[in-house]
This record gives sequence, structure tokens and C-alpha cells, in this order.
Amino acid sequence: MDRDFNSSFGGEAGAGAPCSRFHVRLVDEPPEYEPPPLAAGEDGVSHVQRFEFGFQNRGDSLRADGLYHPCDTFSSSYLKTFGHNTADRVPRIDFYRNTGSLSGGKINRPSLADLHEDLKGDILSIPGTVDGVANGDGAVDAGRKPSENKDELVRFGWIKGVLVRCMLNIWGVMLFIRLSWIVGQAGIGLGVVLILLATVVTSITGLSTSAISTNGCVRGGLGVVIISLSSVVTVLTGISMSAICTNGVVRGGGAYYLISRSLGPEFGGSIGLIFSFANAVAVAMYVVGFAETVVDILKENNVLMVDPISDIRIVGCITVVVLLGITVAGMEWETKAQVVLLIILLIGIANFFIGTVIRSTIEKRSKGFFNYQAQVFVENFGPSFRDGESFFSVFAIFFPAATGILAGANISGDLKDPQAAIPKGTMLAIFVTALTYIAVAICIEVNWGSSAQAMSYVTALQDALSLTGVNDHIKNFRPQCIVLTGSPKSRPALLDLTLSFTKNFSLCICSQVFMGPRKQTVSDMNLSMDNYQQWLSRNKKKAFYAAVAGDNLRDGVKCLLQASGLGRMKPNTLVIGYKRDWRTANPQDVENYVGILHDAFDFEYGLIILRISQGLDISRILQIQEELQRKEEEKIALEAAKKDEQEHGKQGLRSLKFLNKAVKYSSNTLAVNAQKDFKISAGHAADFNQRLLEASTRFQMNQGKGTIDVWWLFDDGGLTILIPYLLTIRKKWCGCKLRIFIGGKLDSINEEKRAMAALLGKFRIQCADIKVIGDINMKPSKESWKRFEELIEPYQLHEGSKDPATAEILLKEHPWKITDAELERFKDKTYRQVKLNELLQENSRSANIIVVSLPIARKEAVSSYLYMAWLEILSRNLPPVIMIRGNQKNVLTFYS
Repeated sequence: MDRDFNSSFGGEAGAGAPCSRFHVRLVDEPPEYEPPPLAAGEDGVSHVQRFEFGFQNRGDSLRADGLYHPCDTFSSSYLKTFGHNTADRVPRIDFYRNTGSLSGGKINRPSLADLHEDLKGDILSIPGTVDGVANGDGAVDAGRKPSENKDELVRFGWIKGVLVRCMLNIWGVMLFIRLSWIVGQAGIGLGVVLILLATVVTSITGLSTSAISTNGCVRGGLGVVIISLSSVVTVLTGISMSAICTNGVVRGGGAYYLISRSLGPEFGGSIGLIFSFANAVAVAMYVVGFAETVVDILKENNVLMVDPISDIRIVGCITVVVLLGITVAGMEWETKAQVVLLIILLIGIANFFIGTVIRSTIEKRSKGFFNYQAQVFVENFGPSFRDGESFFSVFAIFFPAATGILAGANISGDLKDPQAAIPKGTMLAIFVTALTYIAVAICIEVNWGSSAQAMSYVTALQDALSLTGVNDHIKNFRPQCIVLTGSPKSRPALLDLTLSFTKNFSLCICSQVFMGPRKQTVSDMNLSMDNYQQWLSRNKKKAFYAAVAGDNLRDGVKCLLQASGLGRMKPNTLVIGYKRDWRTANPQDVENYVGILHDAFDFEYGLIILRISQGLDISRILQIQEELQRKEEEKIALEAAKKDEQEHGKQGLRSLKFLNKAVKYSSNTLAVNAQKDFKISAGHAADFNQRLLEASTRFQMNQGKGTIDVWWLFDDGGLTILIPYLLTIRKKWCGCKLRIFIGGKLDSINEEKRAMAALLGKFRIQCADIKVIGDINMKPSKESWKRFEELIEPYQLHEGSKDPATAEILLKEHPWKITDAELERFKDKTYRQVKLNELLQENSRSANIIVVSLPIARKEAVSSYLYMAWLEILSRNLPPVIMIRGNQKNVLTFYS
């Protein structure tokens, strides 16, 4: 809707001015909120002053593609998101628009730095709010309509604009003049096999017994092969073109536009230029075919103007002038003429089939025209090329008929809805014309008479170098992942889930950090390189292995984040497992873990955290399995030594003593390791290990029918919705449906649901349901809040209950603990995590997997333990949870 801007800020003038649809009012604080002197929003922003932007409905309908609610409040520092103060923004279609889009204004979402960096001042400019308005990039412009001065060109639907044009171009001269020669040269027999491979419809046609009127010397089998090959190529081309058309907004430009949006403007321009010349040559072919037919009629009636060759030229020139006149008259007249021509063609095709069932006379038989006869079909089964023709030369004659599929796409700018019209009209035209050609070909009446490894390396290197010259584009985005698996086989669930959305699609690097004395760690790292890469290959894991040596985990991961990848094949997403033991781990380890998350955001990586209730790390189980296997091997060797001792005496006895010592040592070592690494009672150890092993392989199995619940609470560029969508197109996950949960206001649930449906429709992401949760920012229950307080109690400083000197000493001794001031500053955000867990328990307890927006902790403002407590309470007692946060840059687009 149109939004008028009222520039009167407060004062009597402002108060007396009529309230417009969009107005700005300067206030010290919202009337419904009276904060204490140091109060702050959930992001810790001091409420010094804010601009309140309101929208008054006044009967206007709210936009369905990304709307403002009348109660939305813009702040100079942050926006009220579903009624709550936060710099985060909800998913909205305007974030994904191109600059200058006619369908709506583009708005910039907050950057990763806006959300991640600590706020040093009282006021922070958030894109799309006050500053955005001032720059013409914000809310004032967001609701603009396309220009009302649209052109008055005639727009065509999919039938007149695409179907009719494609059929006319595919049929025409080839069907009525050249097809008889093609079938006469190539035959009909071998083509039936390929027809069966092409389509079910054509296979049914091919299996029917058909006869061709002939003089007994014609071979038609290979003709259907040629037609079928052309049909297959045409269908593949049509599918590709349909994919491009439905992958974004299609504008004018025809083949050039489609090719340039798929392969780039270089290919689009060169191919479009060649295609324009090809169309001119095609016109000549059709005109000559038409002229030949007219001259044959003139010749039969003895009314030639000059001679056959000259008459063809004369008729051709007249035809070209007539066609030029129709074209100059305009698209509407040209379309009407095409409808007339199509009717004539359809009548001609119908007459052809009717003629095959009319009983043949003696005169017709003398000219080689017979009815359907099995004997004639058998005689014409094989090919009989003459005059130097071959399969490929005949194929080259026929194939131009298949290029007519671009006739509809060529007028993309004149179609009402090219995204729907081009695929529908083109594919139907291919189906109808292919069926017609095959039917005619079968029943036509004719008159017959190790250097390889080195080369692979060079090719890969050249391809990688060529990619460096290709500019990044949103439509080419792939989640290229660094996966912190440690040893690739120690966290199989983490690797399997990542491969579910990267396999055969994008880069996946299994990464390990070797910590300890440099000499030993470097030696271990070098030994592991080839072994683990071979393990990945043997187990068909399409991933690379990379390892670094570092003083601690965080330093090693920093190296990986900065140096991994090659050219354009550089990771953009960090995948890490949830630190399940954070409550018992060393505080420095917790600091390093949370520091890794901060580093990922600093280097503008997307972040994915996987949590499974049973845990991810099975390295200890693998270690015991290896020792048990070694013990079994030694036992076998011992039995062999005993047998050897019985046969060879003393020599065998010495071997037996040695192996006895080895087995005794192995047993002691196993017992010590088991006692050291697994402090579990013997009765529960087997059950624990079994549940952990089952959980570690859960993503290797088919997930069956179920749901993937996506809680897309904040717009991060689209990574939170892209990852679950990629899962649904994989074989193991294809039975799972997406359910989308978004936050909203209780009084605008229907509007926000429609807005999200419109956004997902633009992205072509199908979901089973969209649910708007209107009570995200309500306080959690007392029981849930009490559990959270119990969770963080061991990590609180409680400096408020102590004198300042004591509090300062405690802070120096335990800088990692949660202070009372910090907990108060981020109380709203803490409430949200606790409440979200309640909502997740209520709505997504039965989901196969849950995807939820990852909360961001501001650096140097949120302590590591408070942030881990947020993640803990958010994902506790749930099915597998993936917490995702993109880098606030678009990874989805609805533009080509």
C-alpha cells in the first residue's frame, strides 16, 4: 500500500497535523514501558531515545509479501520483532529483492556485525529503520508499487503464446515434405526399441503393428530411431529450459535471456546472435518447402509461370513479403495468423491418418500405396541408405524440426506469465509433436525404391583456476562446510548429516585439530592424512580430510577457518557438534568452544550446531572395540602357538611364553582403560554404548515418513530454511515434510502466515504447514524458569550480595562466571530461550529433526557460560536439534 511520510516530529505542529498512513513521532519512551535507569532491550541496548514508526490501516489491506503490522515499532537502535525489542529481524520478502525491483522495495537486514559485536554506544543504526528511511532504502520505500505507466502491449497465455508457436515450428515442412524421404532412407524397425526408452506413449504406439504403403523396397526402421533421438534431445532441452524459467523472474529477451541467466552473458550473447541467424535460415527452409509444394500443384495443372526453379523463387519471394506484412502489423495479428495456420495443419494431419485407413484401389497399389499389412511392415523393417546417405546425415536433415521448442521462449517478454507458460506450453508441444512424428513415421505411405590420472589432476587444477574468474552469485550458493569431526569416524552422525546436504552438491571437509607437543602432534597428523582420506573413500563418504596442529582447539580451528579451501572452493559454513559436557569441562575448554563460535561469525561463516541427546563422540567405544579386536587376534595367535608347541617342541614353547605375556599385558591395559575412560557401572555400560552407537548411525538410515520442523525465527539470509530444504530432496529424507514455525503477533497471525507462504512460494520451497507462534515473548512458566536457575546456579558470581571489594576479587578469580548485571541485562533474551523450549516441547516433540534459529551472543557482553546455558535450555529433551545461523547475507533468491 502507499505510505505517505509526515515529516513533523512532535511539537504542536506535529500534534495538530492530520495523522497519515505513515508517520514518525519522536517520543522518549513507549507509553506502555517504563524502564529503570539502566534498563535495556534483550540485546543490551540502552533506551535513550527512539523513533516510533506507526502504520494506520484505515481500511487498507496489509501486504502479503512482507508486511508491517500497525503496532510495529521502529527504533533508532533496534526494531520490535513480533512485539519485542531486538536487532534481529523476522524473515521477510523485502530482504531478498533486487535493488530497483518493480514489485517492491529492497530492505537490508542487520549485518552479522550488528548482531554479534558488543554495543559501545547508546544508539545503533540498523539497516531498514530510521537511517534506511533517510537513505531511501527503508520502510517508507518498502511498500512502493510498480510504476502505473505500464506499456499497453498485448500479453499472451501459454496456449497462443507458447503451445501454438512451438507446434507450428516443430511440424511444418519437415512433417509433410521431408519425413517421407527420412523414413524411406532409414526404415522403421530398430526405432521401436528406443521409443520404448523414450516415453510410455510412444512405446505403445511403436508396439502396434503398422504397415506402410510401399512398392516393397523401402526400409523405415532407423527412421524412428532418428525421430526418437531428436525427441529425447528435445525433451532434455525442454526440461532444462523449464528449470531455468521456473528458477526466477523471466523477462524479455527469449533465448538470450534464458541462456545468459544460466551460463552467463558471454554464452547468452554469442548463442543468441547465432540463434537469430539460425531463425533467418529456418524461415528460408520453411518458405522453400512451401514454394515447392505450390509449384508442384501448378505443375500438375499445367499453369507454371516460367519454369519450376524460377516459380519456386517467385512464390518464395511473395510468401516472404506476405509474412513481413503480418509481422509489421503487430504481435496480435501474427498470433491470429498462426492460429489459422495451425488449423490448416491439423486438418492436413487428420487427412493423412484418415487416408491410411481408406481401402486402397488397384490404381493406388500400382503407385505403391497399400493399407496396413504385417508383411509390408516386415519388408520395411531395416534401413536402406542410398546416394551416399548415412544415419548421421539423415539425422542432420531431420533435427532442425526439433529446434522449434524455443518459439515460445523467444517471446518471453510478451507472455502474461512466462514462468508458467514456457514450461507448460513447451513440454506439451514436445509431447504432441513427438507423438505425431512417430505415428506418421510408422504408418507413413511412401514410394520406395595412467596418464589418465595425471590428466585428471591437470583438468581439476585448470577447472579450479578457471573458477577464480567467476563472480559469486546468490543462485550459485552452496553450503560448503568445515565439519569439526575430529577423526572422521569418531563423530559419524555429524558427518552423515552434513553429507546429507553436501553430497554430490558442494564441498565438505572433515577437520581435526591435533593438540599437544608440536613434534608429536605433527608426526601423528602426517600419519593420519592418508589413512583417514582412504577411510572416507572406502566408506563412500564424499568429503576431504584436513588436519592442523595447534596449542588448543580454538587456535587450530582459527587456522582452518582462514586457510581451508582452494580458490572459489572455499568453505562458508562451520558445522560443529554441541558441547554436551560443558557443565563438567574445564572453564578454559568452555571458553575455547564458545570462542570458536565467535571466530566463525568474525570470519563471516554460517554456523550449524548439531545436538543429539545421546551425544556424538564414539571415539572411546571405537578404542575399546579396537582393543577387543586386537585381543581376539592375539587369542587366535596363542592357539596357533599352542598347536605349534605340540608339533615343534621348545621353539613353540618360547613362542607360547611370549604370547602369554602379551595377552596378560593386553588384558591389564584394557581393564585400566575401561576403568579410566568409562566410569559407568558394568550393568549400564553395554546399554549406554548400544544407544550411543544407534544414535551415531541414525542419519545413515532412511528417515521414513515424518516431519522436519523448521523454527525460522530470524532472517539470517535464508540458511536456516535452505539446509532443511536440501535434506528433503535427498533420498533418505524425501519422506519427511517441512513444517515451518515463525514468530508473530497474536493480532496479525493470518497476515504473517500469508506473507511467509508468499515468500516460500517465491523460493519454490514446499511445506506441509506454516504455523505462526504468537506467544514467543511471553514469560516462561515458573517451573521452567526454576530449572534454568538451577542450571546456571553453579556458574553465577552473585556479586550483588557481596561488598564491592569482595565482588571485585571474585570477578578476577572467576572471570568466566555469570554476573548479576549480565543476567539482568539479557534477561529478556534468556526468557525467550526458556519459553522456546516449552514451545518446542509442545509442537515438535514428535519431529524427526528440529531446525531452529541459533541465538547470537554479543562478544565481550555475554559470558560463555550464559550462552551455553541458552543453548542447553533451548535444545534440551528434544529429538535431534540443528541450530543454524547464516552470516546475514542472502543465500536464496527468486531472481534468475
